[in-house]
Amino acid sequence: MLECDALSLVEIKRNGATKPLVVECELSLDNIPVRKTILLKTEGLPQISNLSLYCELCGNLLAREFDIETPEPFVVRVSEEFVAATRKVLWEESLKIEAGFGVGCEYFSQGFVGVNSNMALSKEKLGQAVMIYGFDLFSQNPDRKVTNPNCAIKGNRLVAFDFEKSLSFLYEILGPKVKPWELSKLFQYEKVWHLFKDSLSKRSKEIDWQPLIKRVKRIDKGKIEEICSQIPFQFGDYADKLVEHFEEIIVNNDRLEMELLRSLK
Repeated sequence: MLECDALSLVEIKRNGATKPLVVECELSLDNIPVRKTILLKTEGLPQISNLSLYCELCGNLLAREFDIETPEPFVVRVSEEFVAATRKVLWEESLKIEAGFGVGCEYFSQGFVGVNSNMALSKEKLGQAVMIYGFDLFSQNPDRKVTNPNCAIKGNRLVAFDFEKSLSFLYEILGPKVKPWELSKLFQYEKVWHLFKDSLSKRSKEIDWQPLIKRVKRIDKGKIEEICSQIPFQFGDYADKLVEHFEEIIVNNDRLEMELLRSLK
């Protein structure tokens, strides 16, 4: 996991619920200082908590295990000096941040095309959409919606971003809980909860679910511990809950294809 230091504020993304910051950062690659423009979420911004930062970073890293294209993730060190330098600008926007660790991803302002639920998917992009859809089910992420795509196209790849609401099973939610492998029971309260659900439903006979199922079977205890070791301890330690969640999915792997198909109904 790459770590970098926040140097200067470039922009406030006012249209986002969490009001993330575009910041210029510096990291060391082979002892050579390199500048990167990073989209930063950190403690003090709206709707940001240690748990949401954990989910943002862990969700991004897990998505990459499904061969999903994501903006490169970073742990960002936010110094007292950076907080002081940005305090007045943020205060004018009724925002504030705290020193410590934040989570960022590489920021791209150009080269992306928006995704909508009605767009035609090539065979290649259909396979990518299946991976994103399946990952969002396995990670119980309700936030890649028709109205909030959190997805774009860069070149020939679908790019998924914003993972702070993935791993929603880590949050304490009242009421009956769905078992991790019961994918068809997730998010039933929404008619079309996922960006790609309608497109995949119409082309369900074309879908080969096995590459997705093979990917999730690789998320074993060793892989989860490897991923979690990259996450700052200040965000919390949920490795045991993640292991339990994915182990139950893997144990029930013979039910997954049927559950995936049912989820498209």
